[in-house]
Amino acid sequence: MKTIVTRLSPIDALGYERVKLTIGSLLTTPVDPGSIEAALSRVSEKWRLLAGRLQRDKNTGEWVVRVPVDDVLPADYARDYFKSPGAPETSVEYEKQDAPLISVHVSTFSNYQCVGLTMPHGVFDGIGLGLVVKALDAELTGKDWAPPPVLELPPHVGDANLRRLSNGSARSSWDLGLLVWRILVEKFWYRASSKQLFLGRDVVVRLVERVKEEVKAKTGGAEWVSTGDVLFAFAEKAFYSSETTNDTLLVTSSVWDIRTLLSTKTIDLAKYPHNAMSFYIADPVKISSLSTTPLWTLALRTRRALNAARTLPAFADTLDWMSTALPIPSIARGVERFQFTNHVSANFTGTTWGAPSDALAGWWIWLFMCRVKSFHKGGSSTIPR
Repeated sequence: MKTIVTRLSPIDALGYERVKLTIGSLLTTPVDPGSIEAALSRVSEKWRLLAGRLQRDKNTGEWVVRVPVDDVLPADYARDYFKSPGAPETSVEYEKQDAPLISVHVSTFSNYQCVGLTMPHGVFDGIGLGLVVKALDAELTGKDWAPPPVLELPPHVGDANLRRLSNGSARSSWDLGLLVWRILVEKFWYRASSKQLFLGRDVVVRLVERVKEEVKAKTGGAEWVSTGDVLFAFAEKAFYSSETTNDTLLVTSSVWDIRTLLSTKTIDLAKYPHNAMSFYIADPVKISSLSTTPLWTLALRTRRALNAARTLPAFADTLDWMSTALPIPSIARGVERFQFTNHVSANFTGTTWGAPSDALAGWWIWLFMCRVKSFHKGGSSTIPR
């Protein structure tokens, strides 16, 4: 089979290659799984990246996608089995299993149907996942669509730092060992576990609208907050409001989309499907203060931190920091890290997989919230502002 290589950015290897992305919808009117499978095949024929296979370049050690370019794909090459438990978790597993990049899982019950889609985070971020879902939706509903052009992150900003990000020697064995140690302590000492939180649509709408109105009133309309800002603030309060005597300093962080910042007059990265994110850090606060701090204050704090990060100098500083430290850096005693990501910006929650528009009862969107306690002396608490 004739193939070409699509190279990924070093940003794709900043820990994203260790996890997968999953989104799902809850339908009251069932759809034919075969129609989704057929649509996935048609989408993959048009957008050949989706029919590719993850592979590590033996010479450079970088991750690439080997994309088939034959006129016609083999019958079962682009689509996966409809068994989400069998979907690989990491880029290494995708390469080892020679697995397709997309897995769809359909579960039908007496009164509902669940449709889920899983993809490797080492290739796609939330925006990229949204592009795939929208392409499938267009194919299922007979709408016109065009596959995104083949794009690479432009070299005009932080190119040297981007290259350094892929250099494993930039991160010391001490940092790597400390990360492994932290994971073990979190799991076995603090009994860390994965849990899920479900919020009804009406609850989210009312919550977001109320906080937005409060920010508008408090700032005289000069500032605003997004749905993501509100959910970020809600997560902080949900995790920490009961810890009224904990004076540990909380450092919260999230990621933001760098496509607009790095686009030029000749290169529009709006449909760049791979990971295009950078970190931003909100002003530290004492955990004990969260119970009495209004949601609008926390949401506005997050928005201001994000606005400050969305500049070329700030992005370059972040790249420089990321090239010499782990994405989850060492932290000093008395400091706790809280990380939060969401896929609200992907804007794909209207997709019904070909069912009537009123059949969509809800969406399940992968959110990542990680609480990292401090338990060691020393470490670096220097974080780009």
